[in-house]
Amino acid sequence: PRHYFAIRTNSGEQFHMFTNIAVWLINLCGRNLEQPQEFDDPNATIATIIEEAKKLGISAKFPPMKLKTGVGEQVCNLLNTLCDAALVKQKFSWKKPVYADEDGKHQ
Repeated sequence: PRHYFAIRTNSGEQFHMFTNIAVWLINLCGRNLEQPQEFDDPNATIATIIEEAKKLGISAKFPPMKLKTGVGEQVCNLLNTLCDAALVKQKFSWKKPVYADEDGKHQ
């Protein structure tokens, strides 16, 4: 769901998903990190993610422990910022949508 990282439901699962998505986005930005495993030390995983984000020019102006739950404002903000950085690195650009008319033909 769209609010997966906004509302706490299962901290362990949400933390694991957050770290995997964050590392995937960091890798899209040209870094080379191994995906974290479920039983890795969470403090080390968070430290690595923050360190790599800083190397990408993304500042983390909050205590690292705010990421340990895998949910909340800081988690959402970091993922959003990493998404933006990955889109820039991948040279993604938005295009105008093409709508079909009533006959199904593109306008």
